[in-house]
Amino acid sequence: MGNIDKSKERILRVIANKRKNTTLFKLSLPSLWLKQMGVCENDRFLKLKFENNIITISKAVEADINDEQ
Repeated sequence: MGNIDKSKERILRVIANKRKNTTLFKLSLPSLWLKQMGVCENDRFLKLKFENNIITISKAVEADINDEQ
């Protein structure tokens, strides 16, 4: 698998699902980027961090998952 330019940017379409008292937002991440992160079809958790109006996404490790449950 070839390396990708880590500075690559994409504009993604966001889907908003309105519920009774809230709105959920969904988007699709490029599969090549997720594969480069080591994420496979069996992984069900990603770690998201929100800081200074920036969302950072990384592969969750077992300790991250246990902390949330």
